[in-house]
Amino acid sequence: MKNRVIFHICNIILYYMSTLEDFKKKLAVFLILKKGDKLMKNDDLLYHEPPSLLQSFKRWWYSENQETTFEYLDSEFKHFMKFLNKVEKKDSEQVKQFMNDIIPGIHSLKLTYPHCRKICCKVDSIILTFLDFKK
Repeated sequence: MKNRVIFHICNIILYYMSTLEDFKKKLAVFLILKKGDKLMKNDDLLYHEPPSLLQSFKRWWYSENQETTFEYLDSEFKHFMKFLNKVEKKDSEQVKQFMNDIIPGIHSLKLTYPHCRKICCKVDSIILTFLDFKK
Protein backbone atom coordinates (compact mmCIF):
# COMPACT_ATOMS: atom_id res chain seq x y z
CA MET A 1 0.00 0.00 0.00
CA LYS A 2 2.80 2.39 0.93
CA ASN A 3 4.56 1.78 -2.41
CA ARG A 4 1.36 2.53 -4.32
CA VAL A 5 1.00 5.88 -2.52
CA ILE A 6 4.62 6.78 -3.26
CA PHE A 7 4.16 5.72 -6.90
CA HIS A 8 1.03 7.88 -7.16
CA ILE A 9 2.79 10.91 -5.64
CA CYS A 10 5.72 10.46 -8.04
CA ASN A 11 3.33 10.35 -11.01
CA ILE A 12 1.68 13.57 -9.87
CA ILE A 13 5.05 15.30 -9.55
CA LEU A 14 6.15 14.05 -12.99
CA TYR A 15 2.87 15.19 -14.49
CA TYR A 16 3.36 18.78 -13.38
CA MET A 17 7.07 18.91 -14.20
CA SER A 18 6.75 17.60 -17.74
CA THR A 19 7.36 19.94 -20.63
CA LEU A 20 7.21 19.51 -24.37
CA GLU A 21 11.01 19.19 -24.47
CA ASP A 22 10.82 16.32 -21.98
CA PHE A 23 8.35 14.54 -24.22
CA LYS A 24 10.42 15.21 -27.31
CA LYS A 25 13.29 13.37 -25.63
CA LYS A 26 11.15 10.52 -24.29
CA LEU A 27 9.26 9.96 -27.54
CA ALA A 28 12.13 10.68 -29.97
CA VAL A 29 12.21 7.03 -31.01
CA PHE A 30 8.94 7.58 -32.91
CA LEU A 31 10.71 10.04 -35.21
CA ILE A 32 12.80 7.19 -36.66
CA LEU A 33 10.65 4.10 -36.10
CA LYS A 34 9.90 2.16 -39.29
CA LYS A 35 7.99 -0.96 -40.24
CA GLY A 36 9.70 -3.98 -38.69
CA ASP A 37 11.43 -1.98 -35.94
CA LYS A 38 10.59 -3.16 -32.44
CA LEU A 39 10.39 -0.96 -29.35
CA MET A 40 12.69 -1.71 -26.44
CA LYS A 41 13.40 0.13 -23.22
CA ASN A 42 16.58 0.65 -21.24
CA ASP A 43 16.85 2.87 -18.17
CA ASP A 44 13.50 4.55 -18.91
CA LEU A 45 14.58 5.36 -22.47
CA LEU A 46 12.69 3.93 -25.43
CA TYR A 47 14.77 2.86 -28.41
CA HIS A 48 14.21 0.80 -31.52
CA GLU A 49 15.65 -2.52 -32.55
CA PRO A 50 15.76 -2.74 -36.36
CA PRO A 51 14.98 -6.04 -38.09
CA SER A 52 18.00 -8.33 -38.02
CA LEU A 53 18.96 -11.90 -37.34
CA LEU A 54 19.53 -11.00 -33.70
CA GLN A 55 16.33 -8.98 -33.14
CA SER A 56 14.33 -11.93 -31.78
CA PHE A 57 17.19 -13.07 -29.57
CA LYS A 58 17.74 -9.59 -28.13
CA ARG A 59 14.04 -9.17 -27.39
CA TRP A 60 13.91 -12.58 -25.73
CA TRP A 61 17.08 -11.86 -23.70
CA TYR A 62 15.69 -8.55 -22.41
CA SER A 63 12.18 -9.98 -21.86
CA GLU A 64 10.68 -7.74 -24.52
CA ASN A 65 7.54 -8.79 -26.39
CA GLN A 66 4.26 -7.50 -27.77
CA GLU A 67 2.88 -7.09 -24.27
CA THR A 68 5.79 -4.92 -23.14
CA THR A 69 5.46 -2.88 -26.34
CA PHE A 70 1.82 -2.28 -25.50
CA GLU A 71 2.73 -1.31 -21.93
CA TYR A 72 5.32 1.18 -23.19
CA LEU A 73 2.78 2.77 -25.53
CA ASP A 74 0.14 2.88 -22.84
CA SER A 75 2.39 4.34 -20.18
CA GLU A 76 4.25 6.92 -22.27
CA PHE A 77 1.19 8.20 -24.07
CA LYS A 78 -0.95 8.37 -20.91
CA HIS A 79 1.57 10.88 -19.61
CA PHE A 80 1.63 12.72 -22.92
CA MET A 81 -2.18 12.93 -23.03
CA LYS A 82 -2.22 14.41 -19.53
CA PHE A 83 0.32 16.93 -20.74
CA LEU A 84 -1.93 17.81 -23.70
CA ASN A 85 -4.70 18.73 -21.26
CA LYS A 86 -2.55 21.48 -19.79
CA VAL A 87 -1.05 22.87 -23.00
CA GLU A 88 -1.63 26.57 -23.38
CA LYS A 89 -2.84 28.07 -26.64
CA LYS A 90 0.50 29.80 -27.29
CA ASP A 91 2.33 26.45 -27.20
CA SER A 92 -0.19 24.44 -29.17
CA GLU A 93 1.44 24.93 -32.60
CA GLN A 94 4.71 23.41 -31.39
CA VAL A 95 2.83 20.50 -29.87
CA LYS A 96 0.82 19.95 -33.06
CA GLN A 97 4.00 19.91 -35.13
CA PHE A 98 5.59 17.38 -32.79
CA MET A 99 2.51 15.17 -33.02
CA ASN A 100 2.64 15.38 -36.83
CA ASP A 101 6.29 14.36 -36.73
CA ILE A 102 5.77 11.24 -34.59
CA ILE A 103 2.53 9.93 -36.13
CA PRO A 104 4.32 7.99 -38.93
CA GLY A 105 6.51 6.22 -36.37
CA ILE A 106 3.56 5.39 -34.15
CA HIS A 107 1.62 4.13 -37.17
CA SER A 108 4.55 1.91 -38.19
CA LEU A 109 3.78 -0.25 -35.14
CA LYS A 110 0.49 -1.23 -36.80
CA LEU A 111 2.51 -2.41 -39.80
CA THR A 112 4.97 -4.26 -37.57
CA TYR A 113 2.23 -5.95 -35.51
CA PRO A 114 -0.69 -6.34 -37.96
CA HIS A 115 -2.09 -9.37 -36.09
CA CYS A 116 -1.87 -7.87 -32.61
CA ARG A 117 -5.24 -6.25 -32.13
CA LYS A 118 -4.28 -4.75 -28.78
CA ILE A 119 -1.35 -2.75 -30.25
CA CYS A 120 -3.31 -1.76 -33.37
CA CYS A 121 -6.19 -0.44 -31.23
CA LYS A 122 -3.77 1.46 -28.97
CA VAL A 123 -2.09 3.05 -32.01
CA ASP A 124 -5.49 4.05 -33.42
CA SER A 125 -6.50 5.52 -30.06
CA ILE A 126 -3.30 7.59 -29.83
CA ILE A 127 -3.63 8.93 -33.37
CA LEU A 128 -7.34 9.74 -32.92
CA THR A 129 -6.53 11.64 -29.73
CA PHE A 130 -3.88 13.60 -31.63
CA LEU A 131 -6.36 14.44 -34.38
CA ASP A 132 -8.91 15.52 -31.79
CA PHE A 133 -6.36 17.78 -30.09
CA LYS A 134 -5.47 19.43 -33.40
CA LYS A 135 -9.07 20.54 -34.05
